[in-house]
Amino acid sequence: MRRVSFPAEFACLFALAGCEARRAALREMAIDTLARVDAARFERLLEERQLLPLIGTRAIDTGGGVVPDEFRAAVTGAVAASRARALALEVAGRELVDRLAAHGIAAMPLKGPYLATAVHGDPGLREALDIDLLVSPDDLDAAVDVLVRQGFHPPADVRRANGLPDLHFGLRHETLPRVELHWRIHWYEREFSRDLLARARVEDGLLRPRDEDLATSLLLFYARDGFYGVRLAADIAAWWDRYGDGLHGAFLEEHALRYPSLAPAMTAAVAVAEQVTGVPSGEWLGLGATHAHRVSLATRLADWTQAGDPDQLRANVSLVSGLLGPWGSAPDFVRRELFLQGLSAAQRAEHVLKVSARYALALWRVRGTRPWVELPVGP
Repeated sequence: MRRVSFPAEFACLFALAGCEARRAALREMAIDTLARVDAARFERLLEERQLLPLIGTRAIDTGGGVVPDEFRAAVTGAVAASRARALALEVAGRELVDRLAAHGIAAMPLKGPYLATAVHGDPGLREALDIDLLVSPDDLDAAVDVLVRQGFHPPADVRRANGLPDLHFGLRHETLPRVELHWRIHWYEREFSRDLLARARVEDGLLRPRDEDLATSLLLFYARDGFYGVRLAADIAAWWDRYGDGLHGAFLEEHALRYPSLAPAMTAAVAVAEQVTGVPSGEWLGLGATHAHRVSLATRLADWTQAGDPDQLRANVSLVSGLLGPWGSAPDFVRRELFLQGLSAAQRAEHVLKVSARYALALWRVRGTRPWVELPVGP
């Protein structure tokens, strides 16, 4: 294997973010970098990325005596605080789900403590700040009305021509966590989220996704965030460690074929997840994988470091969403990413020029087979 030179804290993050097999292969690298890393700087890096509980715990387990006491204490405190927030979110989320159910509205919790428990086995290992709920698009306005009557502020999200927001309505409350009411989980779908709800099973009084639907959701979350950082990739890796033994071959092929608008996003997500975390995801989609140049471009824009000019990185994430859209999605992409609401004509023109220039720079940087960011290890 060859190694690319990275600051020790980045190399350590990469070595600890993958699936169990990848972490075992990079254990020597992790121990070496933990011995050299500036612990305070590493702590800040993980905290900024909402990874201090997960990666910090793995650092302590892997590094043993080389991890300083101050870092151990910070991780212990972060895990405890994350568990407390998760408990508060779960209690509030259950109350909202029950309230919606009393009005005949089925709501499925997304992400948050429910996802943390499902993929990491501990709600404290995945930090969360708000409550995400998925409802049918037919129930979205009624669900908003229920929450507003509970004291939430009406959402300010822009509605599309069909009356729906792009993804969700965000609702704030003076004392309760913020709620995002989703009608879908990705830009380019509506059937999958409907089916996700319809196929859901009840566990401990809550709707939970089927195994293949959870796997698909994790890939779509990762693609929707433009393959930015390792937090969502680490979710995929942890999910594979917990459930992969019971899955074989192209277990997501049917999903990729059934929802062709999502196949590009799923294809890119499995490719990037394999590169970043070591999960054997290349075969998951089987014949449902999409082999297109734009999908390859999107994978090369992945940035696991989250380091660099923030405006350029936001443009990269935006560009990934455009590259992975189905044919005919360009008008929605332009409206969402370029023709922003609330800007004057001059401001909108300036925004279009700046973002377009950043798109051009991104495409230049990943020409040929070049990735936006190299990996610390390679063939």
